[in-house]
Amino acid sequence: PAFPTISLVNGFTLSTGCWPEHHGIVSNLFVDPKRGVYDHSADADWLTGCEGMHQAAERQGARAAALGWYGAYSGEKGPQASVVSEGRTFKEYPSDAERAQEVTRLLRLPPAQRPRLVLAYFKGPDSTEHFQGADSEAAKEAARAADAAVGTVLAAIDAMPDRARLALFVTTDHGMLPVTTLVNIRKI
Repeated sequence: PAFPTISLVNGFTLSTGCWPEHHGIVSNLFVDPKRGVYDHSADADWLTGCEGMHQAAERQGARAAALGWYGAYSGEKGPQASVVSEGRTFKEYPSDAERAQEVTRLLRLPPAQRPRLVLAYFKGPDSTEHFQGADSEAAKEAARAADAAVGTVLAAIDAMPDRARLALFVTTDHGMLPVTTLVNIRKI
């Protein structure tokens, strides 16, 4: 993972292939001397010199869908993919079950209309683990719901006639472990 191992830093690293010193996202909250406060933004305009996977696909003529994905939308240029979900903030994102249905709908489009790349952010257990704890019963239930959402997408892929040509990658922007050691970042 990129350092620091927090959501937006690693999400943009995963999406662009660039490290924080190149893409410019260095925390979930920081101040840029020219642009002001960056506060949990997924706005593509904050990227400095790096291109997201969906942007590269579109530039190369392949339709892409960026559903709640990092850099899916630009405040200056609008949507950065052929299909961009409505909600632009974490609070507006659909449930994992709803997101799975959104992905399934896209997969069922005729091949000429179907995005060749679908990037979908699933909330999953992330916020539950942050606020309830990684070992909480709520986190376990959120993980089960995330597994069910992935199962919905897998079932949709398995039902497709061209399923052998499709690939599903599941990843995360960071892991969760109980805190056992505090690190003094200022000393580092």
